Amino acid sequence: MSLSDALSIAMSGLRANQAAMALVSSNVANAETPGYVRKTLNQVATNSGAYGTDVRTIGVNRELDQYIQAQLRTETSGAAMPRCDPTSCSNCRACTATRVRSARSRMPSTG
Repeated sequence: MSLSDALSIAMSGLRANQAAMALVSSNVANAETPGYVRKTLNQVATNSGAYGTDVRTIGVNRELDQYIQAQLRTETSGAAMPRCDPTSCSNCRACTATRVRSARSRMPSTG
């Protein structure tokens, strides 16, 4: 292995690590920013000849929190429902479900 091959392999590793550290610092700096999504780096090892491998950065992933996404969907879908009074409304499902729950809570327990 020549010195230039060794330096080339080392430099590719350092460049990939530098890119990863830049993403980590960005994630830390923006941790409290509303709407910021954590990012991760995709790295892959590639052959660079007979003696070693290079490291290549092939992309950046946005890491979405599945729990927060589910909460967002729930909250935004609930916001689209009409607001009405369950005591006077007899047409919508939400009011019917509220009346059924209320009636069940008033029923005496049998157990």
